[in-house]
Amino acid sequence: FFFQAEDGIRDAQESRGLGDVYKRQIQRVEGQEAYELAVYLGYSELSMLIARMGENHEYTKLTPNLLGVNPDEAFSLIPYEKGELFLHYLESLVGGQAKFLNFLNDYIDNFSRQSIDSSQFREYFESWVFENLPERSPDILSTIDWDLWLLKPGLPGVFRPPEPASLQRLKGLAQKYYTSSSEPPQESELQALRTSKNVNEICMFLQELLKNSSNVSLETADQLERDYHFDSSKNCEVLCKWYCLCIVIGRKSVAKDIEAFLGRVGRVRYIKPIYIELSKKDKSYGQELLNRNKDFYHTIAVGMIEPILKQ
Repeated sequence: FFFQAEDGIRDAQESRGLGDVYKRQIQRVEGQEAYELAVYLGYSELSMLIARMGENHEYTKLTPNLLGVNPDEAFSLIPYEKGELFLHYLESLVGGQAKFLNFLNDYIDNFSRQSIDSSQFREYFESWVFENLPERSPDILSTIDWDLWLLKPGLPGVFRPPEPASLQRLKGLAQKYYTSSSEPPQESELQALRTSKNVNEICMFLQELLKNSSNVSLETADQLERDYHFDSSKNCEVLCKWYCLCIVIGRKSVAKDIEAFLGRVGRVRYIKPIYIELSKKDKSYGQELLNRNKDFYHTIAVGMIEPILKQ
C-alpha cells in the first residue's frame, strides 16, 4: 500500500500547493477554478482507463495482488488518480481542505522515512479522526467502506470531484465537433481555447473528443487542426491526447510526427497511451517503433510497453 498511498498523497498535496511547483502555480496563480479542472481531468482520465481495462481488472485495485507478477506490469495511472480520489473523498468527510491538510502533515511527520501498509494507514487515520474530530468521528468512520476503496476493483461510485465551472463550456465546444447536427463553434469560442493559458482546458477538450472518438471523422480532425494547430503544439500533454485521437480515427498525416515524438520523449505517461492505440491498429508497426527506440527508453518503459504489443 505504500506505493499507492504515497503517490496518492503526493498528488493530493501537489494539487493543494505543497509539492510540485507546477501545480502550486496552478492554484496560487490561476486560482481555484484551474485547480478544480486539473483534479477533474485526472478523474476523467481514471474513468476512461478503468473502462478500457475493465471494471473487474485486478490492476484497477489500489492494493492489487502482485504475487508472481512483475510490479512494472501493473503500473498505470490507477495508483495516482484513484489514490488521489480516495484522499479527496476522505477530505470531504473530515470537513474540507484545511482540516485534511492537518491530517496530511501529521501523517507525514509520523511516518517519515518509513514504509507502511494499508492497515497502518487506516489505523492512523481512524485514530487521528477520533482525536481531532471526536464529536463527528462516529459518523465519519462509519461512512467509509475501506474494502470498496482499497480491495475492490473498478471506480467507486460513492464519490466524484465537483465539476469545475469551465467543464460544461469545454464539453459543449467538443460536442460541436463530434455532433453533426450542432452549430459550428463561434469565433469567440475558438479564440478562448486558442489563447487559454491553462493547458488543462485544452486537455479536457481533447479528452471529450477521445471519449466520443467514434463520432470524430477525418474531416473533423482536419478542421480541429485548422482551428487549433495541434500538430505544431510543443506541449507533451496536448500532443499525447491529440496523437491518440489521430491514431484512433486513422489520421495518417501525423504518422511522421508521432514517430518523431516517440523518438524524443521517453516518459511512460506520454508514450504508453500512444503505443496502446497503435497496438489496436497495427501491432507490427508499434513493435517496429518500439524496437527503433529501445535504446533510448528506460528498460522499465520497454518492459511495460512490450506486453501491450504482444497481447
